[in-house]
Amino acid sequence: MDDLKVKAYKSILFQALLDIRQLSGSIVWDEQPRAEEGIQQSLTTNVVQQTQEIFHISNAYHNLGDALINDLADFNEENFWNQIDHLSSTFASFKHYKLLYEQYMMKKK
Repeated sequence: MDDLKVKAYKSILFQALLDIRQLSGSIVWDEQPRAEEGIQQSLTTNVVQQTQEIFHISNAYHNLGDALINDLADFNEENFWNQIDHLSSTFASFKHYKLLYEQYMMKKK
């Protein structure tokens, strides 16, 4: 696979790791439990949402790191992009992966 494509995939993997870091950091550091029941329920719902987002990002990207070790040999791009499409349709805040990839690939032209 060409170097630009490998770099583009590395870039979106790095972005996914940054997103996971931000989401998990917000669970660990920002969400201080409060005694009021309504606020506690809201925080619990938010933590569940963030945990689901972390899971889906991790699930979509779990094979990419391994594939990058081998310069994407035997990498199933169609399956990967199907997972990314599912991720971005489930969580609107994650549409940037495909856009970031496309920006890298535009440098080729």
